Amino acid sequence: MNYDLIIKKTKLFVDTYLLPIIFDIGKNIEDDFFMDYLSTSCLNDSIIKQKNIILLANKINDKEILEIGFNNGFSTLLFLNSNPNIIINCIDNLINKYTLPCYNKIREFYGNRINLIIGESLEIMPKMRKFFDLIYINNYNDLSNIVKEDIINSFYRGKNDAIIILNNNNNLSELIYIWIEIYNIYKFINIDFDIFENSFHCVKN
Repeated sequence: MNYDLIIKKTKLFVDTYLLPIIFDIGKNIEDDFFMDYLSTSCLNDSIIKQKNIILLANKINDKEILEIGFNNGFSTLLFLNSNPNIIINCIDNLINKYTLPCYNKIREFYGNRINLIIGESLEIMPKMRKFFDLIYINNYNDLSNIVKEDIINSFYRGKNDAIIILNNNNNLSELIYIWIEIYNIYKFINIDFDIFENSFHCVKN
């Protein structure tokens, strides 16, 4: 697997198509995937997170993903570039004005491999009938009550061997505690292969 090539391809798309959309809207970038939060400075610590996405995208079976929190689509794009068989469904409440234009730009290139469901995850997920191979929960900063429900809902929306990832960009101890509490209650297990260890990704089956 050529991690560097996939990351480079994704970053080129971000720089060429997505950043101009965000800058044109005049909004700061709320990202922790390629850049520092509210900045365009490169975030070197995220290289490990990026490699994990590529690795995990190639470990799932039928390749259908749910991402809770599309935001600007940077992580979504990396999933799509990591495995050509992936179909990704994203939930987002469109709180950021750049979200829908960024989604439309990615869909222009990747077609029906990407779908956006507009609304709140706590309302949408309990009504879903589809099951997923991998569920990626983006960081909620201090909204720990929401992330707790998202983890529980992810348990019910995942297939038997689904991978659940909690992305916690600020390494908040409260979110880590919630994650541990829920995976003990619901008997999540450790994945049976090695990932790139870091303090931002919690990954379980």
